[in-house]
Amino acid sequence: MKGLCLQKSGNTKEALELYNTVLKEKSGDNQTLAVAANNIICINKDQNMFDSKKKLKIATTDTVRAKLAASQINSIDFNSCLLSFYTNQLDQFKKKSVQLQGAGSPLAPLLLATSLVRDKRFDEALKALQDGNSQDEVVQLSIAD
Repeated sequence: MKGLCLQKSGNTKEALELYNTVLKEKSGDNQTLAVAANNIICINKDQNMFDSKKKLKIATTDTVRAKLAASQINSIDFNSCLLSFYTNQLDQFKKKSVQLQGAGSPLAPLLLATSLVRDKRFDEALKALQDGNSQDEVVQLSIAD
């Protein structure tokens, strides 16, 4: 919880240190380790791809996923999809984004829009966000004028 508070308040360096300590010492159950790993991926964004890929393996094992809340699984799957995008694994990105869309993820329109923006298809990206009919605040902020 402390790491998340640090991360949300902009102290990402401290949060990253705390998350890495949790993972190194394996302090906590597998769910805690998965959340810490996912939060590291969020902090890394499009940097430290190798580290993020290693952390993703911690968060995506079947035994861990079985004990996570649906929102946590959705977040991990979303970050996994973005990681595929950042590492130019576009086939994997498309496959994962289709899976998220099929699962009814409110973040799926963001993934489609991300892909379209990369291809400089801005009007289509905006339409994808608008057609997503998502009530998710992140999606709504993405299409706000």
